[in-house]
Parts: sequence; structure tokens; C-alpha cells
Amino acid sequence: MYSSFSADYRYTKPHVWFENGAFIDLENAKLEVIETPGHTSGCICVYEEYNKLLFSGDTVFAHGTLSAIAPSGSAGDYVHSMGVLNTKKIERLFPGHGSLSQTPSEDIEHALKNAKTRLQEVKTGDTWSKSTPLDEADQ
Repeated sequence: MYSSFSADYRYTKPHVWFENGAFIDLENAKLEVIETPGHTSGCICVYEEYNKLLFSGDTVFAHGTLSAIAPSGSAGDYVHSMGVLNTKKIERLFPGHGSLSQTPSEDIEHALKNAKTRLQEVKTGDTWSKSTPLDEADQ
């Protein structure tokens, strides 16, 4: 993906590799890694079940907004990822950008609806800008 930005990241190497279903034990919290490809192929979320917290990174933002599907991402994968997140009980959502979500279940449902709409547009040949937020049509 870095090559699409003409960046030289030859010396960048991951320090930690997270796989789907892995747990990070912090003694007072146990975090579950959830692979959520879509925005990019490598997106993950981190879920803390006891307090029902989701750290969503770039996967989903407040109000169900997704900034874009990057070149390594896929609208189909995003739909699937939103379905996976929709099975979790989430009371607080902490995105990688923007405001915190006050209504995580509704925001995930909204993101799923937007992604399904965009996926249908892609399948039928309608064009849309990869830099257009997925909820712009709803605003």
C-alpha cells in the first residue's frame, strides 16, 4: 500500500503482529484483536468485552462514517467486517479519528448500510470517488 503514496518505507518493519482472535492481556483488561479489512486490507479493531469497549481505528467512526476504501481495501470486505462487529456488544466506540461514538450500535449499523449501498453501486457499475466518505449521500 505504501507504494501507492510514493513513500519509501523499506526500513519500516512491524514490531508486533496481531492475528484475528489473539488476546492482549493487560492484567486488568483482556483485549481481543478482530481483523476488520475493508478500509484497508490490514485494518483491525481491538475489543474489550468486560466493559464493552471497541477501539476501531479507521474501521468505523462516529455516525457510521468511513473515510474511504483505500487501494488495498474492499467494499465487500468492509460489509463483512461490519457484520462481525455487529455481533459484539459495544457500549463505547473509540475511533482513530474524530469524535467518540455516543451510539456505537447505531453507528455500526449505519456504516453497514452505507457500505452495502456502495458495494451495490460498484457491482452495477456506478462510479464513486474513493475519497468520498461513505455516508456523504446520507448527509
